[in-house]
Amino acid sequence: MNGNTDQFQEDLRLNLSIVMTACDRFGTTVEDGMAATEPEWHEQLLEMEKLIEHSRAKIAAARADLHRWIEEEKLETSVQVVEWKAMRQTDKLHARADRYERCANAAVEIAAAKIDEAGQWVLRALLARNEAISIQIK
Repeated sequence: MNGNTDQFQEDLRLNLSIVMTACDRFGTTVEDGMAATEPEWHEQLLEMEKLIEHSRAKIAAARADLHRWIEEEKLETSVQVVEWKAMRQTDKLHARADRYERCANAAVEIAAAKIDEAGQWVLRALLARNEAISIQIK
């Protein structure tokens, strides 16, 4: 394999590791949340909000990049790609591959952030349900 493919695979492994960590964190949030008390939910929610806020700017940039790259992709036709291959325009083919690799990595980063946001909403739901039940019982 060439260096470009090796780097992409390394980046992808790293980003998938981030997604797996987010999934583990989500699972822990759900499991811990079922047995937690209201103050613990508030504490977990604050921690989750800090985590999400910390990554907010990075994810916004990734979304903007992804949108721009998708728009660029719309301008490329399959006919152009066939022509680039026929004319051996490897610079254009490599640029296209680079863009797709960046898209893949950005999409995975966004996915990890969305998992964290889902965890935040799980905590909010648990807290809201507990508040509703606690008033009903009184």
